[in-house]
Amino acid sequence: MLLSLQPENSFDLVSRELYAHSIRKLQAHVLFIKAVHGYFDVRRESYSDKESLSFMIHTLKSTLKERFQFVEVPGNHCVYMREPQHVASIISSFLQRKHTLTA
Repeated sequence: MLLSLQPENSFDLVSRELYAHSIRKLQAHVLFIKAVHGYFDVRRESYSDKESLSFMIHTLKSTLKERFQFVEVPGNHCVYMREPQHVASIISSFLQRKHTLTA
């Protein structure tokens, strides 16, 4: 599973409890790629809700353990368009790994 989220908006849609519950039910391997500057260059304002992002990452790490991979890449939200080869190599490596699920 590849995660493409806008953390600053995610908790407007679901509660933290529902998010954590959903992650506990998840059986897939998850790759979370985050641009270091996020929306800063796009919206011209700093990302103010770092607590939501921290909660999301902590929940994914603590629940999924080795099934979760978090990668920060230099750039802003549009990094996948400006440097697609960099993001593509991370995704390609993730997809090529042998993922086994425990019963």
